Amino acid sequence: YQRRVHGIFDPVVMGCAKVFLFCVLALLGALASAQSGFFRQCPQPAVQQNFNVSSYLGVWYEITKLPFYFENGGYCITANYTLKDNGHVQVDNRMRMGSIHGKFKSAIGDAHAADSSSPAKLSVTFGAPFPGPYWVLSTDYTSYTMVFSCTNILGAYRLEYAWILSRTPQMDQSLKESLLNKFDSIGVDRKAFVDAVQTGCDY
Repeated sequence: YQRRVHGIFDPVVMGCAKVFLFCVLALLGALASAQSGFFRQCPQPAVQQNFNVSSYLGVWYEITKLPFYFENGGYCITANYTLKDNGHVQVDNRMRMGSIHGKFKSAIGDAHAADSSSPAKLSVTFGAPFPGPYWVLSTDYTSYTMVFSCTNILGAYRLEYAWILSRTPQMDQSLKESLLNKFDSIGVDRKAFVDAVQTGCDY
C-alpha cells in the first residue's frame, strides 16, 4: 500500500504544521510578555541560602511581577505550595479571570530541586515537556519572597520573569520598594513590573 501525498495539505503534514504553529504562537506570546531580548544572557544571581522548603510551603499572594502571558486578565492571584509524597512540591496557582468577581482559573504544577545542593533553584512544570526555572532569590518565609526565572533560548534570546509574593494580600510599600531595588541591582528592570490586584478579593 502506498499512501498518496497531497503536498502541504496532506493530513499528516497539516497536523505537524498545526502543532508547530501552536508552539511558535505560544512562544511569541510568552516572549511578548517577558522582559526579554536578543543576545542578552541570563544573569546568575545569588539565591536564598539554606533554603527550607518546608517553611516555604503554604499560600502566597502575588504583589507585583514582570508581565506574564499566562496571567493576562488575572485578578486575586495566589500560589499554594504543598509537599507531595515523592518529596516534590505541588504548585497550585489560582486567579479570577477578568475581575475580582470573575470565575476561578487554576493551574497545577510540579516543582523540585534538580540539584539537592542548590535547594533554592527549583524546576517547575505545568505539564510541558521542558521545565522552567523557579529560583528563590530571597525570602524570610513569613512575609515576602523574590522569585526569578530566566531561560536562554538557542543561545540568542533571554526569556525572563520575576515575581514578588507576600504571605498577605498587601505588602508594606517600603518592603516592596526594597525588593524591587534588589531586582534592579541584578539587571531586572524594576520599571517593567506590574502590580497585581488583591483589593476586594474573595479567595
